Amino acid sequence: MEKRFTGRVNFLALIGMCLTIYFSYHLVFGERSLLSLASLKTSQASLEEEYLHTLEEKKHLEMKVVRMRPETLDGDLAIEQMSKMLGFYAPETQVVISSKPRT
Repeated sequence: MEKRFTGRVNFLALIGMCLTIYFSYHLVFGERSLLSLASLKTSQASLEEEYLHTLEEKKHLEMKVVRMRPETLDGDLAIEQMSKMLGFYAPETQVVISSKPRT
């Protein structure tokens, strides 16, 4: 009777080890694993940076829209936009091209 009990214990130990290995594998390499978590955190950081950049660009465009409204029309901005769209510049105008938007 003790031999049968020993065999049962060995079988249960084997099943326990298999389950431990199975869950350990998925903890490290599974779809929702620790490695995936690290990848998601990196992705989140880059997306947050992109969001902040987009938010800054949105604020810049909103200010430009406010300055182009009839109630608060900025003459310099209107002339600048007209010159860009039509390609006409006065002979004494000096054009400075900058890659950074003006604030």
